[in-house]
Amino acid sequence: MNSIQISRGLRETTVAALILVTGMLVGCGSDLSMNPTSLDTNDQPVGEVPVPKGARIESPTNFTALHVSSEWVQLSWVPTATAYEAVITLDGFELARVSSTSGTYMDQMGHEDSEHVYGLTFVRGALNSREAQVALTVTGDPGSDTPKTGDLPEDGRSK
Repeated sequence: MNSIQISRGLRETTVAALILVTGMLVGCGSDLSMNPTSLDTNDQPVGEVPVPKGARIESPTNFTALHVSSEWVQLSWVPTATAYEAVITLDGFELARVSSTSGTYMDQMGHEDSEHVYGLTFVRGALNSREAQVALTVTGDPGSDTPKTGDLPEDGRSK
């Protein structure tokens, strides 16, 4: 019986090539969770529209804070017709997320007496509004506190 003689180096190379090709073919299956979603250098997943730099949604208006009792601060703003996520911060730290259509949020004070700055930003997906800020000096007597309205001007800087 005649047999084909393959040198040992050629046989190992052929087996290695077959393993490599098999691995490549298996890696090209239809399971999308195993395939990269994008090879774009902008790191934008395929199918998503990139957000233009500087794009914004409407900003909060008439953002106010009122110390209504020894334990509560009422935050209010003009409710929006479009539902955004309203992100509320206190002294730079996230406090809560509520619907922008509500127009109000009650903060149960666990804060020490001093001046605090509340912030409000509307968010939808990758877009966010300019932050509105309001400062409130909190003392033990809510009637003595003077709320300040602090909507940011168009340039985004504090007043």
